[in-house]
Amino acid sequence: MKKGMILITALMLFVVAAIYFLEYRKNQIEFQDQVAAKRPATSEGLQKIVMTSPGQSFQLQLNKERWWLVEPFRYPADQGAMEQVLTLMNQVVADSVFTLEEDRFGFNPGRARLLMTYENGDVKELVLGDEEGPGSLIYLLDVQSQKVFAVHNVWGQLFYKRPQDLVDPYFTFRHWNIDSIELVKEKSPIWFLKKQGERWQMLFQGKTLSLEHKDLIWFLRKLKDAPAGPDEFDVEPPAWPYELVVKAGDKEERVLVSSDGRHIYQNKAVANLEGSFLESLENQLAKVMKSAEPNH
Repeated sequence: MKKGMILITALMLFVVAAIYFLEYRKNQIEFQDQVAAKRPATSEGLQKIVMTSPGQSFQLQLNKERWWLVEPFRYPADQGAMEQVLTLMNQVVADSVFTLEEDRFGFNPGRARLLMTYENGDVKELVLGDEEGPGSLIYLLDVQSQKVFAVHNVWGQLFYKRPQDLVDPYFTFRHWNIDSIELVKEKSPIWFLKKQGERWQMLFQGKTLSLEHKDLIWFLRKLKDAPAGPDEFDVEPPAWPYELVVKAGDKEERVLVSSDGRHIYQNKAVANLEGSFLESLENQLAKVMKSAEPNH
């Protein structure tokens, strides 16, 4: 009798737990559906983005898990910047959603348009309308569903991106992956750094020195972060005297540098700098020399 009661009690507890779990799961799915209904777009399965606004139009495309700018020129996208854009798409939900009955939100013609194509063939077009108030909400129209989303103005950042904001910066190697760096002028070496086992060999100002990796970390970071994003695109290689060659494993990057060091060229693009890129690097190398040992 006792065993029978225990079994019945256990069965009842199991049934109650199962009902609770199913109800919880149902509420969770309903909540997720409600959130999804308030999201203007999602990045899941996104393959192509076309942005059109007054004075500019550009296109981004996913190719082998990497984003590329393909119009008005072909150039690798900054994967970090793209990740921020895609995360923003997935996280920001509307304060309110309603069906468009009359256009009192500035959708015709709209301030900008975002056309998204997904891997399953679905297409979503969003039109940026007016702001509800300065620094407050903005209105987005989903052209396909004719639904209007009142979203935080942070969504407007997507519409005001320029190609320059989304392309890959120069020197994409992480500092711990670089094997050698060499500056040449008309094919003659000016200075170089080469990894040799756990140390680096450095030729600078006529001296050959030996360095520990820790002595170079700041310089390598400076090398990677120094240039800003490109300013001019689809440019033929200029006849500049300097070339910086950066190698990491079987990969190599070559960057042309103008004689005054204020302009650099890579991937058919030019970056215009405020100061001399070469002078900045050489100043850093001069500091590094103080901790170097003569290479016998």
